[in-house]
Amino acid sequence: MGEIEILDIDVLVAGGGLGGLMAAYRARRAGARVAVALGSGGASARISSLNAALGASPGDTPERLFEDIFIGGGALSDPAVVRALTGRVGAVVTELVNLGVGFHRVDGKLARRRGAGSSADWAVYSEGMIGHEICRVLLDQLAEPGPAPAILLTGATLVALDAGTEGVCGGLVHRGRTGDWLDVRASVIVLATGGAGALFERTTNPPGSQGTGYAMALEAGAELVGMEFISYEPFVTLSSAHKKSYDLPTTVLHQGARLRNSNGRPVISETNPPSKDIICRTIVEEVNAGRGVDGALIFDLRDMAPETLAQYTGLTQALNAFDLSPENAVLPVFPAQHYMNGGVRINSDASTSVPGLLAVGEVAGGIHGAHRLAGAGGAEVVGMGAIAGDTAAKLAADRRGIGGPRQGPRPELLPAGSTPEHQKLLGTARSALSSACGILRTEDELAAAAERLGELSARLASAGDGPSYAGRRVLLASAIVGGALARRESRGDHYRVDYPDRDDSRWRGQLETRLRGPAGQLETTFSTAAAPPVGVE
Repeated sequence: MGEIEILDIDVLVAGGGLGGLMAAYRARRAGARVAVALGSGGASARISSLNAALGASPGDTPERLFEDIFIGGGALSDPAVVRALTGRVGAVVTELVNLGVGFHRVDGKLARRRGAGSSADWAVYSEGMIGHEICRVLLDQLAEPGPAPAILLTGATLVALDAGTEGVCGGLVHRGRTGDWLDVRASVIVLATGGAGALFERTTNPPGSQGTGYAMALEAGAELVGMEFISYEPFVTLSSAHKKSYDLPTTVLHQGARLRNSNGRPVISETNPPSKDIICRTIVEEVNAGRGVDGALIFDLRDMAPETLAQYTGLTQALNAFDLSPENAVLPVFPAQHYMNGGVRINSDASTSVPGLLAVGEVAGGIHGAHRLAGAGGAEVVGMGAIAGDTAAKLAADRRGIGGPRQGPRPELLPAGSTPEHQKLLGTARSALSSACGILRTEDELAAAAERLGELSARLASAGDGPSYAGRRVLLASAIVGGALARRESRGDHYRVDYPDRDDSRWRGQLETRLRGPAGQLETTFSTAAAPPVGVE
């Protein structure tokens, strides 16, 4: 490993998923010099659909899509941010069509389908995974000559932010393939680092979902909101004979699929399927009551039309893995952690409270509130990704020349820099978080997890080494558990067995988490939400 290479750029995008690539594409198109730390690509390649208001019918409007997202989020979504998203995503879909994205069509029109919890057919999709298709098209666009350079840093991840009194001024990037370090000097940074699924024992997320973006934002002075709200995917295959799990779409509930218990009885409505949070609770409660099959329920696809089933790449892959045909398509399923609804607090232009720092996608908080509507994650990375890119280009023009502190290599922030002792601590943190912050939560389990994580934090602090890979993850787990322990009600994906009812009189608002004091102690406060829009609860 030689000296640190210096890269001078306008906008650094951290993350090569759909949100990051969309932000990079839009910022470059507006004339900004952009570099993208592509990382591992995250979960974007597995996005199967995205919601959008396209004006194809009288009710196909941004306002109605806003209502679905806001109501689905338990009235905790930030109205300004959701309005920005729903007002933009339709135009971005049109832009993607013009770029050559192969959305599925029926009779010449974009085909639509309905995810769990939606009131209308919002979702557009492709024959394969639409996320993979959009990422491919955006990468092609970034590789073409343009008004400003776009530097794609393959296998590179943002490890730490450089921030001073005027906000961010760059970041420390590590190239995993070569082991080299890169000092990127940029006046604007877009966090598109994805979620934190790797903190859980069972997740649909890829290994790269380590939660680094949340930790970096906290260290720079930003706030996290709603970290107690964790979305679980209900239909994830569970079988000891198959190491690979497949997460299956909820849209098929409107196309003949049924969820059955060991008695063969459907356990959710066949005409109006509920949202994912309710489906997940139903699965856990049925299994706990002894009506499961080897710890799972049965996802029955036999009544689906074969031509419809064939449109779903994920379903086809799962059936092939289990050696099943459409005629005997029954799969064992049980929920797995899927998405962090909370994240870095953003404004309607994707900016944060730290000047020059933007966030988009799963790392950002404010859109989904207490629950993420099916198809809204895809809408978020596409719509807010475009907004973030436009904002980044404008800010870069205003912030050129911003300087601040720099840092050298920090191997202690990499997974490979973790000691055996740190790896052991991470295993303990993962177990504590998974057991306490599952689908059904109790005071006793949450308090025990908070105590255990506090012990781990104290052990790390006593070493006096400052931030570390393990320390960041224990910090994030503590923020999640602390929020879940504090919120004494049930709402969306946060279900307290001991407080089973929604309580708007006390808890219609967000828990905000930040670092305070020279030691960087976690502080969580409650902020009451503004009154919901008239007629929308």
